[in-house]
Parts: sequence; structure tokens; C-alpha cells
Amino acid sequence: MTPDQQNIDWLWDAVHPTTLSENTIDSPLTDNIEEDHAFRINQAYLRCFNSPEGKIVLSHMRQTTLERALGPDSTQDALRQLEGQRQLVLRIERIIKQATTHPA
Repeated sequence: MTPDQQNIDWLWDAVHPTTLSENTIDSPLTDNIEEDHAFRINQAYLRCFNSPEGKIVLSHMRQTTLERALGPDSTQDALRQLEGQRQLVLRIERIIKQATTHPA
């Protein structure tokens, strides 16, 4: 494992505010790097999933996770995996809603 890999506990941490260029998303930079980073990420989700193709993908993700029920013989592992997938879809939808209601 390289020293860089040792410093990253989660994949989410790999996208740090300092790795985004000022031209990543058109927005005024603020003095608060964390706030600016969150704004840029939210806008990226909105642009990605608000496109026609993005809406198709998000709809498919919703159908295969939130609108899916496992049978009574499902294992704990299967239930946990599906719940994790549901949480991810809900998180994406929440980020899109936040970007839509608080654009700038």
C-alpha cells in the first residue's frame, strides 16, 4: 500500500476540495472551502442526474432498489446489501433536491 492509499479511509475522501479546480463548476468561490466544495458536488449531481440520460439512470436505480422487495427467505446479507443500495439512491435524490432548492 502506498503512503497516499494509507491516508484514504473511504473513497469519498479521495475527492477533497483542493482537488477540484476553480473551473469544475461555474460558481463563485467563497471563503469557506468546505461550503464551496459541498456546493460544487451538489451542482455536479444535479447536472448529471437532471439530464435526460441521468433521469433514466436514476429511475432505473429507484426501480431496482426502492421499489423492490426481497422475499421472506432472503438472507441477512441480501437485506443489508439492498438497504445500502437504497440508502445510496436516497442520498443521490436528497443531494439533487438540495441543489435544486438552494442553487446558489
